[in-house]
Amino acid sequence: MRSPHNSAVPHRADKYTQLRRFLQSLGKVAIGYSGGVDSAFLLALARDAIGDNAVPILVRGPQFPARETQAALDVAQHIGARVVVLDVDLLGDPAFVRNDPDRCFACKRALFQQLKDTALALGCQAVLEGSHSDDTTDFRPGLRAIRELGIHTPLLDIGFAKTEIRHGAKALGLPNWQQPARPCLATRIPYGQPITRQRLARIETAENALDDLGFSERRVRDHGDLCRLELPAPALAQLATTPLRQKVIAAMRAAGYDYVSVDLEGFRSGSMNGVLPQEDRDEPPH
Repeated sequence: MRSPHNSAVPHRADKYTQLRRFLQSLGKVAIGYSGGVDSAFLLALARDAIGDNAVPILVRGPQFPARETQAALDVAQHIGARVVVLDVDLLGDPAFVRNDPDRCFACKRALFQQLKDTALALGCQAVLEGSHSDDTTDFRPGLRAIRELGIHTPLLDIGFAKTEIRHGAKALGLPNWQQPARPCLATRIPYGQPITRQRLARIETAENALDDLGFSERRVRDHGDLCRLELPAPALAQLATTPLRQKVIAAMRAAGYDYVSVDLEGFRSGSMNGVLPQEDRDEPPH
């Protein structure tokens, strides 16, 4: 694997140095690892800085697609890290199932508490995760849970932005450096509507089908018997072609939806937050 300390990212060497020194100050650490570009980038740099003292922990459960779990394991293998897999089923947590606007807080609180317990059992002195500076620009109640649990967010604290992470991941030779963001499946269900195993499964099936049809950047928003597809603007024109449109309709119905709609605003991460009143989006002081 190539080093990020090369001509591709010379102007960010100070951040890499800060991160390396911070990692080396901690001893053995656990990294909350999802296989996304952010956590993979952090894991790769941690492995370079402290070797086997960087232990990735991957949470597996119905809120995460099985394909993404396997992809995360493949990326970790590329990095040379052995992953600890932690099974967590949040469907037994009423705060998660209820799906209030602070659902992400309940989710992250439960996941990272179990991750912390596992890390302690493995002899780790600290737990890290891959939030970055762009994560502070949207409604992120999960970040509050992470802070309350004392989880370290070195990419955020040092000031890495998403574009810098992608740039660095490319320089490192990570295969997922262009991977679109893939938040948990619960984010596809409107606030206030209960999260069920059936809904998560049909969203996963529907999004897998869109992947197979060539739509790598997508969201299937679950509105009961209707799905609302969010796709990038160029894909909307592509979808209008008759053969492809019929394939998408058939795939969505096979997944369990009676009606298929396309959102003319196109793909946008976190679109479910747009309908929240401002008072629900205001974070309490830290």
